[in-house]
This record gives sequence, structure tokens and C-alpha cells, in this order.
Amino acid sequence: MLAFDRARIATSVRRAQAEAGDDDSGFADEVAAIVSLALARGAVPGLARREGRPPMGEPELAQEVALETIGELVERALIELGRAPVARAFIVSRARRNAAREALRVDAPSRAAGARLPDVRGAAGTEPWNPARIVAALVEEAGVPRDRAHEIAERVEARVAGAGLRRLSTGLVRELVSNELFALGLDRALRAHEALGVPRYDLRRLFTDSRVRRPGAPNSAHLDGSGGAATFEERVAGEVLRRHALEDVLGEVSAERHRVGDHHLVDLERPHRALWRSLPAELLLRREPSLTSPFEVALDAATLAAECGQGLVLEEIAKVLAPAMRTVRGDAVLRDALLALATGAEGARRHLDLARPTGRSAAGSRGGAFVAKLVLALDGLTVEGYPAPRLFLTLEELEAAGADALRHDGELARAVERLLAAGQLIPVWHGADSAWTAPGCVRRAGDRASLALGAAVALNLPRLARRAGPWREETLLGFVADAARIAIEGLAELEVHQREARRLQGEPLRERVSYGIVPVGLDEALRILGDGGVRPAQGARVLGLLADAATRFSEARGLSVRITPLAADAAAARFAELDASAARSEQPRLFSDMPRPEEERNVRYSMGYDVPSMALDARGHEGAHDGGPLHADARGDDERAAQFGTSLADLLATVPSGALHPFLPRRRGSFGRLTAWRAFEARRRAFATGPEGVRPVTLF
Repeated sequence: MLAFDRARIATSVRRAQAEAGDDDSGFADEVAAIVSLALARGAVPGLARREGRPPMGEPELAQEVALETIGELVERALIELGRAPVARAFIVSRARRNAAREALRVDAPSRAAGARLPDVRGAAGTEPWNPARIVAALVEEAGVPRDRAHEIAERVEARVAGAGLRRLSTGLVRELVSNELFALGLDRALRAHEALGVPRYDLRRLFTDSRVRRPGAPNSAHLDGSGGAATFEERVAGEVLRRHALEDVLGEVSAERHRVGDHHLVDLERPHRALWRSLPAELLLRREPSLTSPFEVALDAATLAAECGQGLVLEEIAKVLAPAMRTVRGDAVLRDALLALATGAEGARRHLDLARPTGRSAAGSRGGAFVAKLVLALDGLTVEGYPAPRLFLTLEELEAAGADALRHDGELARAVERLLAAGQLIPVWHGADSAWTAPGCVRRAGDRASLALGAAVALNLPRLARRAGPWREETLLGFVADAARIAIEGLAELEVHQREARRLQGEPLRERVSYGIVPVGLDEALRILGDGGVRPAQGARVLGLLADAATRFSEARGLSVRITPLAADAAAARFAELDASAARSEQPRLFSDMPRPEEERNVRYSMGYDVPSMALDARGHEGAHDGGPLHADARGDDERAAQFGTSLADLLATVPSGALHPFLPRRRGSFGRLTAWRAFEARRRAFATGPEGVRPVTLF
């Protein structure tokens, strides 16, 4: 007899659905309800009729239902509902479990007379040696035929008997079984039976790792590309999931490219979670907007952010704050709401940011006034040392505040400069018919759904440039296209895994999912290609071909993939470390006196569209500066900033929409970031309009 549990029935059906590729999320609960109803009415062979009595409830069923009865009812329901593939998968799984239970009842394999066998220590305590457990595990977990499972159990028992040990752990028994599977050449069974875990040495290393968040430390400490510092428990779980992804989720080619550092699948420690989400804030409202709505939204947003790999972006926050902003305490409520978002992000250890604050690119005078108040409130929190959300903003949204508010010596302009320098204000630009909202997320006109960046892969551009060599641009472009094709294979494999995870665990939101390719080391790659100099037009061709290849190869897989400047510190550091230790040939320099990228002691490569070496020579907008990174000084800050912004626009001429992150974060002093931003937009708007709203660039 079996304690009746409707949830266990639904779970078994979901597993069968996953094996059969059935993505009907509510079907398993429907089958469980049908089985429960049939049992309650008593119209089941082997169960006493209940004529003249009311139907049984689940507590009564718990005492009267046989396991075989439940299985037969589930099979019948699946077949009658027209789900034959799911029924087949359920029947196979059920047969395997039945065989495993039968194996536990068989006699133990023969053993040498007088052999003393050890006890086995497991999570449930210490028990006498029982080889039938090995047989049952092999039959159920690895699908090994019962006779072969007996043979393996006998071989393991012989080894254990000869060792003279008094006690074994279940982990060691599993390793001994895996050894026999390997010796017999049962590769498929070995893969299914092999344990995924963390060796003791690695466990101690993770415990003492300086990047682990210590008890009592602020949650926002050590923020990195993964969204925040992980606890020891999260690091251990992440290491197990990373190994699971490399062994079981990714194909052989994708996994090997990740291992050797040709590309890096971002945040592989959480392969089942989306990296970023973006949604209008009003979707989180529980009722009509009120004075308390901002704080309710902040709480729900923090919950959703915790279910992402890196973070969540709220759009159109002005609609949630509208009632409060019409009161005399509007500015105070705005500040408190931003602190609530920051507190939620700190608790979730994820980013919780803002984009499209008014919901329109051209905000108008009223929207411009709100943007100005939002920027000043964020600046006030940053200056006071409080955590604050980041704000993704277009120049058009900022300029709606008015020319007077943004005059060079005005309060708003100074706040913008400080936020740009701190990385709290991130310039973005939109396409002709789409708006950039979050890393990898682009919203079309009229689209109100939640958006998600499901997964992203970082490409090691400096390695591709070294393979091509200086001045061999066409060769590099060919390498980039091939790398994009292989990277998208890995994204497609993760997409299948995430789709199954959503089906089994449920979806927090209905969302439109896209995927990303992250350029890492663009600055170093262009310097290698240009023999020390960086030419924006070459960078535009590299990014343009990468975007074109991403679209072309992803369409064949039914995915939406675009390049995105995602924070990927782990990938940038790992690529630099791997490449620094690799042997490579050198070519004599022809022109530049700048250090080679490979001669530098890189802690990490540049990320996204950050090209610190890029500047202009005296000839205009097509040359390269050979005197090292651009530095600001009192003699020409505005001119240098404008030149940089113009050059940056040339570099990104083939990118329809995106974010300038990081945007000159390493420049210090009075370098005019707002001036550079304006020059970037002026140059971008001056481009001849192409199909995507950007200037066409010839690739070859």
C-alpha cells in the first residue's frame, strides 16, 4: 500500500512529459486530479466499492491505495487523453522502478565463505552490506539489465571483501560501481550512474575563497558580473551545477570550447535561470497605483530579481510613482522608493535597475521634469554613500528636461557627470523601431510583455585576432563568424535545458526570451589587428559581422540572438589568464610603439564596447592614435571628449541599439562625459539611415 500523494503523481507525469518533449505546463496537475477523482469514487480494480457511502478524501485514500493501482490509473489517463508519447515515457520509467524494487527483494549474490563485509554509511545512517541495493540502483538509474547488474554487484562485492574494511561510505560504493562500469565498457550506464559532486580539496578551497561573502558582510560587497558575491553554500551548489551543465546539458563541442577558453557561457553556475529580466513596473501592481505602490513593487521586484542570474530592470517607473509625485512629499517618496529598490537588490544579491523611466523616448516637458528629479535623487543617494539603482537612459530622455537645466554649470549637468563617472547612469540608444531595455532585451513598439535574456556566451576576441594576425582583417572576420556559429550551438543547448526547467518548476512570468553574444577583449583584438593602433571602422566591421552572423545562425535554431555589452568579469579574467599562459609566435612591429596586448600583464580583458585605447589622430575621424590611452587634461577636455564620443559612434555604427557600459569609467578628472555622450549621439544621428536606423558599413 502507498500513502496517496497527488503532488507525486504530478511530478512523475512531468518527468514523462520532459522525456517526451511535451511542454503543456498544466497537464500533469490535470492527470493527478483525474486519478484522485477515480480513486475517491472507488471505481478501481483492487479497491473496495463504496456503494451507498460518500467518496473518500485523500487522507482515507492514503491507507487504501496500492502502488500498482495508481500507476495503472495514470497510464490509462494518459492514453485516454491522447498523450501516447507521454504514456510511453511513463510506462518505461515505471517498469524501471518496478524492476529496481524487485531487485531489492532478491537474494544476495554469492560470496566467498567466511568473507567479512563492511557496513555502509549513508545519509540515513549505517546499514549492513546489501548488494541488492547496487542492483536496484543500476536498474533504475542507469537502465542496466538485471542480469548484468547482478554481475557488477558481485564484482564490487569481491573487491570490498578483499579490502578488509570495516565501513564504507555510499559515495565510495558508487565510485567502485562506476569503476566496474568503466572496465566493462558500459559508457552510457557509467554516464547515467556517475555522481556529480565537489572533491574535499575543492570544498575547502571554496570555503576559504576571498570572494565568498562572509557572515555579516553587506550583500552588495564584491559585486561582479554574476550580480553579487555568493555565499559558501551558493558557491558549492554553483560548482555542482556548472559540472552538470558541462557534462549533461551542453554538447561535446560547446563544452570543450568553454573549457579551453575559446568562449565562455556566462553564469554557468545557474544554467536553469535567465540572466536578466525586463518588464514594465506596472505589471507588478496589485491594484490601482497609490502612495504605497512603489514599495509593493520594490518587494515583488526583489523576489523576481532573486530568480535571475544577474538582475532585473524595471521600466516606466514614473507610472507607479505618479500618485506620490503629485503630493508635496513627492521628492521624499521618490528617494525612499529608490532606497527600497536598492535594499531589495542588496537582499537578493542581484542588480535591480531602471530603464525607460517615462515609457517614451521623447519624454515631453512633464516626463523631462520627472527624469530630472530621478537623476538628482540618484545623485543625492550616490553622493551620500547609499546604494542606488542604476539608470539606463537615452540622451533624448535626458534632454527633455530642457537646455537650461543641462547647462554646463547647472546642478543637473553636474549630477549627470557624477553618475556617469560612478557607472550609475548608463547611456543607451534605441533602434528605429525598438527600444533597448536591459542586457540582451529589446522591446518592440506596443510590446508590453516581460522580456528575458535567457543565456549569453562571451567570445574571446583577442585569441581570434592572434590566430588571424595583424592586418588580416578578412581572416579575423571569418574566425568571428565561425566562433558565433559554435557559440549559438551552446546557447541552443541551454535554451532546451531552460525550457525543460520552466516546464518542471513553473514560470514566474510569461516572457519573451532572447539570447546574447558578448564581445570580450574588443580593445585588445583591434590593437592586435591594427598592429598597435585602434581603428573604429575596423571595429564596426567586426561588430557588424558578429551581429549578422548571430542573426543568421540563430534563425535556423529558432532563437533570437543579439550582441550585448553584458558584465562578464569572470570571462574577461579567465580569458586573459588562459591566453597569458599560452605559447604563441610574434611578428615584428611595423608602425606602432604601443605595447602589445600580449606583452601586458592583463588582469582581465576589456568588456563589451569599452575600448580605452581608442582616440583620434590629427587627420580626423578615420585614423588611430598611437600614443596610448586617451587622457583628459585642462587644455582640451571638451575637445578630447567630443573626439572620443565621435570615434565611439563610428565604432558602433553597425549596432542598432545598445548600452555604453562601461562608459569611460576609468577616466578621472574633469573629462566631459556628458560632452562625449552628446558627441556620440550627434554623430550617430548624422549617419545615413539604413534598414535598422544606422549607417551601413561595408564588411569587405
